[in-house]
Formats: sequence, structure tokens, C-alpha cells
Amino acid sequence: MSRPAIVIVAFNRPKSLLRLLGSVAKAEYPEGKLVPLCICIDYQDSKMNREVLRIAEVFDWPYGPKEIICQPVNLGLRQHVLTCGDLTEKYGSIIMLEDDLFVSSDYYNYSNQCLVYYENASSIAGISLYNHTLNISNLFKFEPLQDGNDVYFLQIASSWGQCWTSSQWGSFKKWLGENSGSKLISNVPESILNWPESSWLKLFIIYMVETDKWFVYPRSSYTTNFGDAGVHFGNNNSIFQVPLIYENRFGLRLCLLKESLAVYDSFFEILPEILRRLNPFFIDYEFDCDLYGLKRPVNFKSDMVLTLKNMSHRVASFDLAMRPIEMNVIENTVGEKIFFGEKVNIICKEDVENGSGRDTFNFFFSVVPLPIKIKNIISVIVEGVKKRIIIN
Repeated sequence: MSRPAIVIVAFNRPKSLLRLLGSVAKAEYPEGKLVPLCICIDYQDSKMNREVLRIAEVFDWPYGPKEIICQPVNLGLRQHVLTCGDLTEKYGSIIMLEDDLFVSSDYYNYSNQCLVYYENASSIAGISLYNHTLNISNLFKFEPLQDGNDVYFLQIASSWGQCWTSSQWGSFKKWLGENSGSKLISNVPESILNWPESSWLKLFIIYMVETDKWFVYPRSSYTTNFGDAGVHFGNNNSIFQVPLIYENRFGLRLCLLKESLAVYDSFFEILPEILRRLNPFFIDYEFDCDLYGLKRPVNFKSDMVLTLKNMSHRVASFDLAMRPIEMNVIENTVGEKIFFGEKVNIICKEDVENGSGRDTFNFFFSVVPLPIKIKNIISVIVEGVKKRIIIN
């Protein structure tokens, strides 16, 4: 495989682009290898976008060829990203970075290693540079199970730094062409289905669920998101800022999907087969996981469910004390916070609303005193509504 090209998606945010290019310029690249850089700018006849073009033109790139693609008409975010993704055909593989990101100095090394390792893995739809610390559907804390590897697997595509090979991207575009005229309803969180039609990410997530594919995620993030005002955010928002890893001195510990104990669906729920491998109690059960309480009856495939929602009759119950949440189930912690039983016995039919219940709230929102947490989280939610936050 050739070295991946860097594709930067830019539009109307000169300060953001300048900041991203600064971090890209400081990163480490393989000696003696040409690394192509392509800066793709969507069209708008504005002073800000003309400054974006100027910054792209004067930016010095000593590591390989630099190309600037300026769209003659405004494509909008969805079509612009799709067009940029098509550059995989030209370059073989790409690292796509939107302009409000910032990269670790080791991002290129990580990306290149993962692209080579997962090149022929048919179950992999792409590789993320960003590590989620929140469940994007309810902003609850997310912590993947530790299994000794530097990556985990999630049925959520990444939009805050991602890699694709031409084969991975081509499979998505083929699926999209075959399903472009149909109403896409899939077993994904309702919040994702409600994302606007301008979202390419919604389409990619549905594609992954429908074709049983996964994104590879790093446990330590190689990108972080500034959430600058633009298409994603109404105003600047730092809720998705995460720590960066700058160097992995011992090399990446990669694994295949079938070897991992950290595999999560589009609801950020660990797969039931993982729990069957780790706790013999579940071996004879077919069940769904609903540990974030986001799944609706239509999302359940089995009669049995493991959930935060209360049940009138339970086969088993567990405490809400160990982290990540599935550890309570794996280690059989005694308690009455997580319930396992038939879905017909669920008392609360709706999702678990923003951490309803003191214990649930405390578990997902860390150790800040409860009154302070309530005040701050309500403030975040209110500001999010005001700013019309769209994370896709």
C-alpha cells in the first residue's frame, strides 16, 4: 500500500485551517517518502473563504506534493465530504481531517500502521483517529473495556479524523448508490436517525449497521475537536475536546475484530457475545444489551435484555459501581441497578433520561458534587439547544 494522502476539508474558517495546518506541519512523517497533501475547499464567495484559499496557497509542505481543490459551486458538507472521500481512488488511501481538528505529532504513523494492518479485513469500514469519551447519543461517559490492545471497535463512523482505503470507501459508495433512493431506517439510535439529511455520517453509520462492519478506534486520541462555529456548531464548543497522545514508544498493539473484547454497537453497547465469553452465566442466553438505556422496543432482537431500565421480574441483577459499566456484569457485582430478564417485564419503556436517578447520574457524570453537576449539565444542554449543536 502507498503512503496515505492527507485530505483536509476546509470551508469558511481561516483560523481553524491555520491551526490545523500548524499541527499537521509539526507532525512526524517517514523519511524519504513522499506524503501528498490535498486541501479541499468548498465554494462560498466570502472574505473568510478567500482567506481560507490564501492560507492554503501560502502553506509550505516540504514532505511531498501539495494540491488545492476549490469547488466551483457550494456542495454543502455532505456532498463535499463524499467528494473528498472519492480521492481514495486517486491516492489509494487517505487521512481525512476537517478544519476544526488538531492532530497529535504521531497521527500519521498511527494511521499508516492501521491502514496496512486492516487493509484486507472485510469487517472494517474505516479507521478513526479520534477516541470517543462520550456516548454521542446522550453524552454519558463512555469507557471501552480494557483488553490489552491499543484499539477497540465501534459501529459508529468517525468524522473527527478518519482513514479509508480505496476498497473501504468504494464499498460504502457502492452501497450508497444502491440505496440512495430509499428511506434509510436502521437499528441505530433515534437521535442519529434524526440527524439532518445533510449528514454524510448518518449514512455511513447506517451502512455499517446494515452490512455488519466496524470502525477501528484508538484508545488514546490522535485528534481532538475544537468545535469551532460552522456547519457542526452554532458557536464554539469544547465538549468534544479530548487528550492527545504524542508518542507510542512501544509500538501499537493491534488486533482483529474477532480477537477483541472491546466491540460496541451503534448505541455504544458492548456485544452480548463478549459478555458470554467473560461470564459463564450468560452462555445459554440470547439477549440484547441496553446498559445506556437508549434502546426502544423496536431495537431489541431478542426476548431477553440486559438494561438499566427497571424490571418487574428479573433473572439476575447487578450493581452500578465498577467501570466500565459492563464490568459490573462480568464480575457479578451484587446490586439492584442493572437488570437482566425478559423485555416484556421492563417497567420503564422509555430511554433513561439524562441520568435519571442519583446513582445513574453519579456513575456517568463522575465525582463532581451532585448539585454542581446538575447545574453545569443543565447549562450545557441549554447552551447546546441554543447553538443547535449538530455533531455529524
